[in-house]
Amino acid sequence: MSFKRQTASGRTLSLEQLEIWLDTLDPPVAGVSSIDGFLAALAAGPSIINPDIWLKSILREHVQSARSALARRTILKRYNQICIELAECPEVYAPIYMRTEDGEVLRRIMFSACAIIPAVLGQRLVERLVPGRRLAVENV
Repeated sequence: MSFKRQTASGRTLSLEQLEIWLDTLDPPVAGVSSIDGFLAALAAGPSIINPDIWLKSILREHVQSARSALARRTILKRYNQICIELAECPEVYAPIYMRTEDGEVLRRIMFSACAIIPAVLGQRLVERLVPGRRLAVENV
């Protein structure tokens, strides 16, 4: 009987470990609850967006650091899980709400979900959807 050795490339973090890692970043980024909602919106959207684009929107300048490899894999794993749940059995999907010990939902929204809209939709489409409205994109 042979066993495959688990390599670092297959490892992921628990959601608690991911939250702790995200909390250590400077400058700060979004927390797990916010990221989870963002991933659900991406998964439910009308078109597929390259993960390189939205990972950059989530992790900002930390996206390419060697330290972020486990976090990227964990986020991609959750995204895949959401995609499968929404496609095969949407009633099973439940958002993740990370909570403090007091039960309060952690809300750390430190990324701009709108940052990917111009790349995907473009200003012309935004103007057609909302006539006379310019798309304002802020880096939070």
